[in-house]
Amino acid sequence: MEYLKKDLYRLKIIPSIIKTGNHNLESLTNEVNIKLNQENYKSISERTIHRDLKILISNGNKIKSIKTKEGNYYVIESVDDEIELKENERKTLPIMMGLLNTEDNLSIVNWLKDILKTFHNFTLKELNPSPYFVKTTSSINFKEDLMLLTTEIIEYIKKQQAIFFLYRTDNNPKIVAPLQVRYYDGRYYLLGTDIDDKNNYQLKTLLTTYSIDNIIGLKISPALIEEDDVANEPIYFDYKKLYKESHLELLLKHSFGIIYQSNINNNRIKKYRFKFSGWAISYVENKIFHPSQKTIEKNKDYIIIELALWEILDYNKFHKEGVEVWDNKEVDFFVGRFGSTCERLN
Repeated sequence: MEYLKKDLYRLKIIPSIIKTGNHNLESLTNEVNIKLNQENYKSISERTIHRDLKILISNGNKIKSIKTKEGNYYVIESVDDEIELKENERKTLPIMMGLLNTEDNLSIVNWLKDILKTFHNFTLKELNPSPYFVKTTSSINFKEDLMLLTTEIIEYIKKQQAIFFLYRTDNNPKIVAPLQVRYYDGRYYLLGTDIDDKNNYQLKTLLTTYSIDNIIGLKISPALIEEDDVANEPIYFDYKKLYKESHLELLLKHSFGIIYQSNINNNRIKKYRFKFSGWAISYVENKIFHPSQKTIEKNKDYIIIELALWEILDYNKFHKEGVEVWDNKEVDFFVGRFGSTCERLN
Protein backbone atom coordinates (compact mmCIF):
# COMPACT_ATOMS: atom_id res chain seq x y z
CA MET A 1 0.00 0.00 0.00
CA GLU A 2 2.89 2.36 0.86
CA TYR A 3 4.53 1.73 -2.52
CA LEU A 4 1.28 2.43 -4.37
CA LYS A 5 0.72 5.62 -2.37
CA LYS A 6 4.23 6.80 -3.21
CA ASP A 7 3.68 6.07 -6.93
CA LEU A 8 0.43 8.03 -7.01
CA TYR A 9 2.09 10.96 -5.23
CA ARG A 10 4.86 11.07 -7.85
CA LEU A 11 2.40 10.98 -10.74
CA LYS A 12 0.53 13.87 -9.15
CA ILE A 13 3.52 16.18 -8.62
CA ILE A 14 5.55 15.55 -11.79
CA PRO A 15 3.29 17.63 -14.11
CA SER A 16 3.26 20.56 -11.69
CA ILE A 17 7.07 20.49 -11.48
CA ILE A 18 7.42 20.40 -15.27
CA LYS A 19 5.18 23.48 -15.47
CA THR A 20 7.79 25.50 -13.55
CA GLY A 21 9.99 25.23 -16.66
CA ASN A 22 13.48 24.23 -17.80
CA HIS A 23 13.64 20.72 -16.34
CA ASN A 24 15.68 17.96 -17.91
CA LEU A 25 15.55 14.40 -16.58
CA GLU A 26 18.22 15.09 -13.96
CA SER A 27 16.69 18.29 -12.55
CA LEU A 28 13.18 16.80 -12.68
CA THR A 29 14.40 13.82 -10.64
CA ASN A 30 16.08 16.12 -8.13
CA GLU A 31 12.92 18.21 -7.65
CA VAL A 32 10.75 15.12 -7.26
CA ASN A 33 13.15 13.70 -4.66
CA ILE A 34 13.05 16.93 -2.66
CA LYS A 35 9.27 16.65 -2.41
CA LEU A 36 9.43 12.91 -1.69
CA ASN A 37 11.87 13.47 1.16
CA GLN A 38 9.60 16.13 2.63
CA GLU A 39 6.87 13.48 2.78
CA ASN A 40 9.33 10.95 4.32
CA TYR A 41 9.51 8.88 1.13
CA LYS A 42 12.79 7.48 -0.17
CA SER A 43 14.50 9.02 -3.21
CA ILE A 44 14.07 7.44 -6.63
CA SER A 45 16.23 7.19 -9.76
CA GLU A 46 16.06 8.87 -13.16
CA ARG A 47 14.97 5.52 -14.57
CA THR A 48 11.87 5.57 -12.34
CA ILE A 49 11.04 9.13 -13.43
CA HIS A 50 11.40 8.12 -17.07
CA ARG A 51 8.92 5.28 -16.47
CA ASP A 52 6.53 7.70 -14.71
CA LEU A 53 6.64 10.04 -17.70
CA LYS A 54 5.58 7.20 -20.00
CA ILE A 55 2.64 6.41 -17.68
CA LEU A 56 1.54 10.05 -17.61
CA ILE A 57 1.72 10.34 -21.39
CA SER A 58 -0.30 7.14 -21.80
CA ASN A 59 -2.93 8.66 -19.47
CA GLY A 60 -3.42 11.65 -21.77
CA ASN A 61 -0.92 14.15 -20.40
CA LYS A 62 0.74 15.98 -23.31
CA ILE A 63 4.31 15.95 -22.07
CA LYS A 64 7.02 16.47 -24.67
CA SER A 65 10.80 16.52 -24.69
CA ILE A 66 12.09 19.65 -26.44
CA LYS A 67 15.66 19.70 -27.76
CA THR A 68 17.58 22.96 -27.21
CA LYS A 69 21.22 24.02 -27.41
CA GLU A 70 21.52 23.36 -23.68
CA GLY A 71 19.97 19.88 -23.93
CA ASN A 72 16.57 18.20 -23.74
CA TYR A 73 13.89 19.79 -21.56
CA TYR A 74 10.37 18.66 -20.77
CA VAL A 75 7.36 20.85 -21.48
CA ILE A 76 3.69 20.23 -20.91
CA GLU A 77 0.81 21.43 -23.07
CA SER A 78 -2.06 20.23 -20.91
CA VAL A 79 -2.65 18.05 -17.88
CA ASP A 80 -5.74 15.98 -17.28
CA ASP A 81 -6.26 17.38 -13.77
CA GLU A 82 -9.18 19.79 -14.09
CA ILE A 83 -10.35 20.92 -10.66
CA GLU A 84 -14.08 20.80 -10.08
CA LEU A 85 -15.45 22.76 -7.17
CA LYS A 86 -18.00 21.03 -4.97
CA GLU A 87 -21.26 22.81 -4.19
CA ASN A 88 -20.21 23.79 -0.65
CA GLU A 89 -16.86 25.00 -1.97
CA ARG A 90 -18.56 27.21 -4.54
CA LYS A 91 -20.79 28.65 -1.82
CA THR A 92 -17.96 29.45 0.60
CA LEU A 93 -15.45 30.65 -2.01
CA PRO A 94 -16.84 34.24 -2.15
CA ILE A 95 -16.37 34.49 1.63
CA MET A 96 -12.78 33.29 1.28
CA MET A 97 -12.19 35.84 -1.47
CA GLY A 98 -13.80 38.48 0.75
CA LEU A 99 -11.15 37.65 3.36
CA LEU A 100 -8.51 38.20 0.68
CA ASN A 101 -9.94 41.50 -0.57
CA THR A 102 -7.78 43.41 1.92
CA GLU A 103 -4.75 41.80 0.25
CA ASP A 104 -5.61 42.79 -3.33
CA ASN A 105 -2.39 44.78 -3.59
CA LEU A 106 -0.67 41.38 -3.90
CA SER A 107 -0.42 40.25 -7.53
CA ILE A 108 -1.03 36.61 -6.57
CA VAL A 109 -4.48 37.50 -5.18
CA ASN A 110 -5.53 39.17 -8.43
CA TRP A 111 -4.09 36.24 -10.40
CA LEU A 112 -6.26 33.87 -8.35
CA LYS A 113 -9.36 35.93 -9.11
CA ASP A 114 -8.55 35.85 -12.84
CA ILE A 115 -8.19 32.04 -12.71
CA LEU A 116 -11.55 31.69 -10.98
CA LYS A 117 -13.21 33.95 -13.55
CA THR A 118 -11.59 32.26 -16.54
CA PHE A 119 -11.86 28.59 -15.62
CA HIS A 120 -14.77 28.47 -13.19
CA ASN A 121 -17.03 31.16 -14.67
CA PHE A 122 -17.23 33.32 -11.56
CA THR A 123 -18.07 36.99 -12.04
CA LEU A 124 -16.35 39.78 -10.10
CA LYS A 125 -19.65 40.39 -8.32
CA GLU A 126 -19.81 36.77 -7.16
CA LEU A 127 -16.24 36.91 -5.86
CA ASN A 128 -16.90 40.11 -3.93
CA PRO A 129 -19.48 39.59 -1.13
CA SER A 130 -19.42 43.28 -0.13
CA PRO A 131 -21.51 44.99 1.20
CA TYR A 132 -23.02 41.87 2.80
CA PHE A 133 -19.67 40.56 4.12
CA VAL A 134 -16.69 42.85 4.69
CA LYS A 135 -13.24 42.28 6.17
CA THR A 136 -11.88 45.63 7.35
CA THR A 137 -8.18 45.12 7.94
CA SER A 138 -5.31 43.30 6.24
CA SER A 139 -3.93 40.19 7.93
CA ILE A 140 -0.90 39.72 5.68
CA ASN A 141 2.06 42.07 5.68
CA PHE A 142 1.36 43.87 2.42
CA LYS A 143 4.99 44.07 1.29
CA GLU A 144 5.33 41.64 -1.58
CA ASP A 145 9.14 41.81 -1.39
CA LEU A 146 8.93 40.30 2.11
CA MET A 147 6.83 37.45 0.77
CA LEU A 148 9.30 36.86 -2.05
CA LEU A 149 12.22 36.83 0.38
CA THR A 150 10.32 34.39 2.59
CA THR A 151 9.81 32.14 -0.44
CA GLU A 152 13.51 32.33 -1.24
CA ILE A 153 14.43 31.35 2.33
CA ILE A 154 12.08 28.37 2.16
CA GLU A 155 13.84 27.18 -1.00
CA TYR A 156 17.15 27.17 0.90
CA ILE A 157 15.48 25.23 3.72
CA LYS A 158 14.32 22.60 1.23
CA LYS A 159 17.86 22.32 -0.14
CA GLN A 160 19.24 22.10 3.42
CA GLN A 161 21.64 24.91 2.55
CA ALA A 162 22.89 27.69 4.84
CA ILE A 163 22.32 31.36 4.01
CA PHE A 164 24.26 34.58 4.50
CA PHE A 165 22.81 38.03 5.26
CA LEU A 166 23.44 41.29 7.10
CA TYR A 167 21.20 42.01 10.08
CA ARG A 168 20.04 45.50 11.02
CA THR A 169 20.16 45.19 14.83
CA ASP A 170 23.95 44.88 14.92
CA ASN A 171 24.98 45.25 11.24
CA ASN A 172 26.97 42.04 11.58
CA PRO A 173 27.07 39.33 8.90
CA LYS A 174 25.07 36.24 9.78
CA ILE A 175 25.58 32.68 8.59
CA VAL A 176 22.48 30.72 9.44
CA ALA A 177 21.11 27.23 8.88
CA PRO A 178 17.43 28.11 8.24
CA LEU A 179 14.86 25.73 9.72
CA GLN A 180 11.47 27.44 9.56
CA VAL A 181 9.65 30.67 8.72
CA ARG A 182 6.79 31.79 10.98
CA TYR A 183 4.22 34.51 10.39
CA TYR A 184 3.12 36.02 13.68
CA ASP A 185 1.29 39.24 14.50
CA GLY A 186 1.92 40.79 11.08
CA ARG A 187 5.63 39.95 10.81
CA TYR A 188 7.70 37.20 9.22
CA TYR A 189 10.29 35.46 11.40
CA LEU A 190 13.17 33.18 10.45
CA LEU A 191 14.05 30.44 12.93
CA GLY A 192 17.40 28.77 12.53
CA THR A 193 20.76 28.05 14.10
CA ASP A 194 23.89 30.13 13.68
CA ILE A 195 27.03 28.78 12.05
CA ASP A 196 30.42 29.69 13.52
CA ASP A 197 32.67 30.75 10.63
CA LYS A 198 35.55 31.26 13.08
CA ASN A 199 35.39 27.68 14.31
CA ASN A 200 35.54 25.50 11.21
CA TYR A 201 31.95 26.41 10.29
CA GLN A 202 30.46 24.41 13.15
CA LEU A 203 26.67 24.43 13.44
CA LYS A 204 25.32 25.67 16.74
CA THR A 205 22.24 23.83 17.99
CA LEU A 206 20.70 26.73 19.95
CA LEU A 207 17.68 28.13 18.12
CA THR A 208 17.72 31.81 17.10
CA THR A 209 14.89 33.99 15.79
CA TYR A 210 15.41 36.75 13.22
CA SER A 211 12.80 39.28 12.06
CA ILE A 212 12.92 38.97 8.28
CA ASP A 213 12.13 42.67 7.80
CA ASN A 214 15.40 43.43 9.66
CA ILE A 215 17.51 41.67 7.03
CA ILE A 216 19.38 44.56 5.42
CA GLY A 217 18.27 45.17 1.84
CA LEU A 218 15.98 42.14 2.14
CA LYS A 219 18.80 40.23 0.48
CA ILE A 220 20.19 36.79 1.25
CA SER A 221 22.82 34.70 -0.52
CA PRO A 222 24.18 31.17 -0.19
CA ALA A 223 26.66 30.85 2.68
CA LEU A 224 30.05 29.67 1.45
CA ILE A 225 33.10 28.10 3.08
CA GLU A 226 35.78 30.74 2.53
CA GLU A 227 39.12 29.11 3.21
CA ASP A 228 42.34 29.06 1.23
CA ASP A 229 42.20 25.33 0.56
CA VAL A 230 38.47 25.24 -0.23
CA ALA A 231 36.94 26.61 -3.43
CA ASN A 232 34.07 28.56 -1.84
CA GLU A 233 31.85 25.53 -1.35
CA PRO A 234 28.24 25.99 -0.18
CA ILE A 235 27.45 25.02 3.40
CA TYR A 236 24.90 22.24 3.73
CA PHE A 237 23.34 20.75 6.85
CA ASP A 238 21.18 17.82 7.93
CA TYR A 239 17.74 19.42 8.31
CA LYS A 240 16.01 16.65 10.27
CA LYS A 241 18.93 16.23 12.66
CA LEU A 242 19.29 19.96 13.32
CA TYR A 243 15.52 20.45 13.63
CA LYS A 244 15.50 17.84 16.40
CA GLU A 245 18.65 19.03 18.16
CA SER A 246 17.46 22.67 18.24
CA HIS A 247 14.20 21.61 19.99
CA LEU A 248 12.35 23.89 17.54
CA GLU A 249 9.05 22.03 17.68
CA LEU A 250 9.00 21.86 21.48
CA LEU A 251 10.17 25.46 22.00
CA LEU A 252 7.50 26.89 19.70
CA LYS A 253 4.77 24.49 20.83
CA HIS A 254 4.51 26.24 24.21
CA SER A 255 5.45 29.71 23.01
CA PHE A 256 2.70 32.32 22.92
CA GLY A 257 4.26 33.81 19.81
CA ILE A 258 7.99 33.69 19.09
CA ILE A 259 9.55 34.35 22.53
CA TYR A 260 11.42 31.49 24.23
CA GLN A 261 14.83 30.68 25.72
CA SER A 262 17.00 28.69 23.30
CA ASN A 263 18.35 26.60 26.17
CA ILE A 264 15.47 24.22 26.79
CA ASN A 265 16.35 24.10 30.52
CA ASN A 266 15.53 27.81 30.81
CA ASN A 267 11.88 27.15 29.97
CA ARG A 268 9.26 25.42 32.05
CA ILE A 269 5.58 24.90 31.32
CA LYS A 270 3.07 26.85 33.37
CA LYS A 271 -0.72 26.82 33.12
CA TYR A 272 -1.73 30.47 32.98
CA ARG A 273 -5.34 31.36 33.79
CA PHE A 274 -7.16 34.48 32.64
CA LYS A 275 -10.55 35.85 33.66
CA PHE A 276 -12.48 37.86 31.08
CA SER A 277 -15.57 39.97 31.68
CA GLY A 278 -17.82 42.41 29.79
CA TRP A 279 -17.47 42.58 26.04
CA ALA A 280 -14.43 40.26 26.11
CA ILE A 281 -16.54 37.22 27.09
CA SER A 282 -18.06 36.61 23.66
CA TYR A 283 -14.79 37.57 21.94
CA VAL A 284 -12.82 34.97 23.90
CA GLU A 285 -15.49 32.30 23.33
CA ASN A 286 -14.90 32.56 19.58
CA LYS A 287 -11.13 33.06 19.55
CA ILE A 288 -8.33 30.52 19.92
CA PHE A 289 -5.20 32.22 21.26
CA HIS A 290 -3.14 29.04 21.63
CA PRO A 291 -3.67 25.33 20.78
CA SER A 292 -3.63 24.48 24.51
CA GLN A 293 -6.57 26.78 25.27
CA LYS A 294 -9.23 25.37 27.63
CA THR A 295 -12.34 26.91 29.14
CA ILE A 296 -12.21 26.37 32.92
CA GLU A 297 -15.34 28.23 33.98
CA LYS A 298 -18.05 30.21 32.28
CA ASN A 299 -21.17 32.11 33.36
CA LYS A 300 -23.03 35.27 32.38
CA ASP A 301 -20.54 37.50 34.25
CA TYR A 302 -17.17 36.10 33.19
CA ILE A 303 -15.22 33.32 31.47
CA ILE A 304 -11.95 31.80 32.67
CA ILE A 305 -9.57 30.19 30.19
CA GLU A 306 -6.29 28.34 30.68
CA LEU A 307 -3.23 28.34 28.40
CA ALA A 308 -0.21 26.05 28.84
CA LEU A 309 2.76 28.30 28.00
CA TRP A 310 6.43 28.65 28.78
CA GLU A 311 7.47 30.34 31.96
CA ILE A 312 10.86 31.71 30.91
CA LEU A 313 13.96 32.29 33.01
CA ASP A 314 15.23 35.88 32.81
CA TYR A 315 18.75 34.83 31.89
CA ASN A 316 20.23 38.34 32.14
CA LYS A 317 19.13 38.81 35.75
CA PHE A 318 20.17 35.28 36.62
CA HIS A 319 23.59 35.77 35.03
CA LYS A 320 24.24 39.20 36.59
CA GLU A 321 22.48 38.96 39.95
CA GLY A 322 22.13 35.22 40.50
CA VAL A 323 18.37 35.72 40.99
CA GLU A 324 15.90 33.35 39.34
CA VAL A 325 13.04 35.34 37.83
CA TRP A 326 10.54 33.26 35.83
CA ASP A 327 7.74 34.80 33.77
CA ASN A 328 6.50 35.37 30.24
CA LYS A 329 6.54 38.92 28.85
CA GLU A 330 4.07 38.01 26.11
CA VAL A 331 1.50 37.12 28.78
CA ASP A 332 1.61 40.67 30.16
CA PHE A 333 1.23 42.07 26.66
CA PHE A 334 -1.73 39.77 26.07
CA VAL A 335 -3.50 40.92 29.25
CA GLY A 336 -2.85 44.57 28.40
CA ARG A 337 -4.72 44.26 25.11
CA PHE A 338 -7.99 43.75 26.97
CA GLY A 339 -7.60 46.47 29.59
CA SER A 340 -9.95 46.15 32.55
CA THR A 341 -11.87 43.26 30.95
CA CYS A 342 -9.00 40.79 31.54
CA GLU A 343 -7.46 39.70 34.81
CA ARG A 344 -4.45 37.42 35.14
CA LEU A 345 -5.24 34.94 37.91
CA ASN A 346 -1.73 33.52 38.46
